Formats: sequence, C-alpha cells, structure tokens
Amino acid sequence: MQLNLRKFAQAVTPPGCTELDSIYTYLNANWNPLQMSFLLIDCWATNPNTGFQNRALANMDDKLIPLVNRLRSAGVLICHACYDSYLHGNYITPQNGDWVINLGSQQTAAQIHMALYNLGRPLFMMAGYATNNCVLQRPLGMWNFIYHAPSLQQLVLVRDCTLGFESPESLTTEGNKKAIIQMVECWTHGHTTTSEEIV
Repeated sequence: MQLNLRKFAQAVTPPGCTELDSIYTYLNANWNPLQMSFLLIDCWATNPNTGFQNRALANMDDKLIPLVNRLRSAGVLICHACYDSYLHGNYITPQNGDWVINLGSQQTAAQIHMALYNLGRPLFMMAGYATNNCVLQRPLGMWNFIYHAPSLQQLVLVRDCTLGFESPESLTTEGNKKAIIQMVECWTHGHTTTSEEIV
C-alpha cells in the first residue's frame, strides 16, 4: 500500500530566513497492509455541540468510513477507542476482525502499541475527533503514543479524517485543526497524509 507522507520543515537556515521560507517535505512510503493498524478515536454518533456533531458526521460519511472500509478490505487492522461511548455511541460500527480496545482496562499507549507490535502491526495511523482535544490528549491520544510508546517508530495522522473543535474565530479556516496537524508534522516520528494519498 502506497502512502504519501507529509512533514513540516521549519526554516532555520540560511541566516536571515523567515517563516515564509518554511516548506513541506514529502515521502512516498510502501507499507504492507498486514503490518498496519488504524486507530480511531472517539467517532461519536452524538456530541453535545450540534455544530461539531454535524461536521463530524459529515466527515465520517464522506471521508473516514470509506477509508476504513477500504483499509479493512486490504487487511489493515482497524482499532476502536471510543471513550464515553455509553453516552454518545460509536458511529463507526466495529466489524469482525476489528479490535475494540477495552478502555476500562486503562492500558497505556505504550502497552497498546507494544501489543500491536507483537501482533506484527507496528505501522500505525490515527484519525478521529476532535484533533485538538481527544485525538491529541486522550490516554490513547497522539501525545502519549509519541512521547510514551518506545516501540513506535512512526505515527501518521490522516488529516482529512479528523476535525478540530474550532473557536468562532477559527471555524471558517479550521485554524485549530491546522495548528495540531503542523505540530504532528514537526514531531520526529510524526507524519500526516490524506485518505486520497493512501492507495
């Protein structure tokens, strides 16, 4: 499976450079689907904020669910971490062969990735809602995988299969989501891609 991976390269040279000199860099990766796992965070069916709920459901219908179905058919392990599902439901129904993570067991990101590593699934992607809240900060969020999972060599966020919880000022530009995407792309082991760039 081919992935087009993106990173953000902050300009620090030559002397006199500005932020306008920063660039994106790209890497074409060839991943074996049978070595891949795709973690979905908080794909809720309902949300206390109606505006965010409507945006998230539309994004799941348009982008995430078609990608999940395609990856599952190719042999990628789909992993579900749906916190507070008893309140909000899980919009993406787990299928036979998926891994529904027992969140009550309070397994850490390091333990989850080591389990995936031991299953022969070290190649790791994430998506879910919201980029700047649950996907980043949950116990199984990106932050804990990047900084507390020593077996993790690479984390790929699918940037068109996540949405940030935006402020009134950032909603039209999705500024909060874009800020987290750039942070991921600056991490040593962080990359992003899009659903259309996974083929």
